[in-house]
Amino acid sequence: MKKISKVVRIKLKHEPDGVLVTLFNPEPIFLGKFHQFSLNSREKKKPFEKEYMLGEEIIDFYEPVDLRALILETRKLGIRKLNLDVL
Repeated sequence: MKKISKVVRIKLKHEPDGVLVTLFNPEPIFLGKFHQFSLNSREKKKPFEKEYMLGEEIIDFYEPVDLRALILETRKLGIRKLNLDVL
């Protein structure tokens, strides 16, 4: 698990073989290509806005948030999954 601080935006670019994930704090942090992606927030006080345009999904947080990133890989099947938890 990796903690990433003060994230203001998540950009998801959908491609036929997966999703490219980039975080912004405000500098871009490219996490890689994943087959599955989930964003979990247990706190209702961390609202965000979501846009979809031309194959890209943009998630903007109203205030900077800390995220915990967990990357799961299945080597036999070649599947990568990214779980992001809002702290």
